[in-house]
Parts: sequence; C-alpha cells; structure tokens
Amino acid sequence: MNGIGDIAARLAEIPLFEGLAPELLNDLARASHVVRLPKGALLYSAGEQARVLFHVLSGQLKVAVSSSDGGEKVIDVVAPGQNIGMAELFGNIPYVSFAETVAPSLVLHISREAVLRVVDRDPRISRRLLRAIGERQATIERDIASSSFKSGCRRVVDYLLRQAETCGDAADATVDLGMPKHLLAARLGFTPETLSRAFRYLSEAGLISVRGKQVKLSPKLMHTADNDEVDSVIRQPAAGDTWRDRSVRAGGGRVAAWA
Repeated sequence: MNGIGDIAARLAEIPLFEGLAPELLNDLARASHVVRLPKGALLYSAGEQARVLFHVLSGQLKVAVSSSDGGEKVIDVVAPGQNIGMAELFGNIPYVSFAETVAPSLVLHISREAVLRVVDRDPRISRRLLRAIGERQATIERDIASSSFKSGCRRVVDYLLRQAETCGDAADATVDLGMPKHLLAARLGFTPETLSRAFRYLSEAGLISVRGKQVKLSPKLMHTADNDEVDSVIRQPAAGDTWRDRSVRAGGGRVAAWA
C-alpha cells in the first residue's frame, strides 16, 4: 500500500470515512502513511501531543496506563479495523495512556490537520466522530462500574456478552477471544490464574464451553443476561463445594488449553 490511490481505497473502507467524496479521500490519503511495527513497539507514549489518527490495518495493540512503580492497567486491546486516539486528537490534549503492539502490526497514520479539513467539509464525519467518542466514554464508565461492583465471574460474563452482541444466532453464540490469556486477564483486571478459574467455574456451571480461544455461550446465559438469574447461578456452587474449590480442582470443567 504505497500509492495515494491504494491508501485512498483503504480509507474508503473505514466506517468513519464511508461515502466520503473522492477529492476528500485523496486529500486524506496525501496526508496519510502506513507504518509497520514489530511486536513490543510503542505507537505513542503518555505525555505526547496527539497529531495523528491511527487506524489498525493488521496485528494487535494494547492501550494502557502505567504508574511510577511499574504497575500497568490495560484499558483496551485494539484489533484490525479499529481506530486509536480520537478523543485526544480532537480534544487537542496529550495522551494519558500509551499504545504498544502485542503482535507485529500495520498501522495507518492519518494527519490531524487533514482529518479536521474533512470534518469542516462533511458534517457526517463530525456526527460519526461524536458517536464513536461517546461509545468509548460509555465503555470506560461501564468498565469502571463493573470492576468496582461486580464479581470476577460476572465481569467475565459481561465481557463475553458484549463480544457476542453481533452474533446473529443467540442459541449458538461463539466468541473468538483473539488474544492471549494474559492479555485478556490484564484487560479485565485479573491475573491469568484468576481468569482461568473464572472460565473453569463458568464451564462447570454450564454457562460456557471453551476450546482454545473459542468460547461458546449457552442459550441459558444469553437468555438470562439482563436479570439476576446469571448472578444466582454464578453464586451457587455444587453440593459440598466452594467457588475456590471448584475453580482449582484438577481436571474439572470443559476448558481446553489456552496460552
């Protein structure tokens, strides 16, 4: 993807710029370039001024914040087809987080000035940006509420249900986790061991079945997600069992290996 035409064609496939006039796409393309990054490379660092809208073409990145003592909280895991840095770009504020590749990645860099020119000329882009930023804000607030008030198993269930929203068949909803266990654990605020216990518990409760990175959600889980019934099932151990005992019991559950 070296020429202006190739970049313009790829820009036209991004939902944010869908239906944009050819001359505006070409303007964006002239102010864009593709960067190839190895695993472990920084896309941007905390404190940098936002000058680019990033669009992930391939690979995977984590967006995280870190503390002075080396602690890290993963805010998001970004997959191909997603954008990074919209709020900072249009708020004209420095990044609070950092973004780092967790796999070799191709990222399209789109100049802030070019995006603002397009916003001025096509009001649809403004509405799409506002919607995307609003959805991102809602996700952050939901994550804060979940980590503050919900059990670990319920947080896993909520995450799986959000990922399954686009599944057309509620009776056969399967989620492709698409990331290593340690990364999903960090995203949910767990250790990998805690996440494994939660998956094993939910499997033994008949709410999910796991094979590799594929998680199949049971019809019962899909149909009871909006009330207290799932919480009731999660809290109810087998006779003579406890959550911890069931979670760590050797050989229990239907959880296949997942690195």
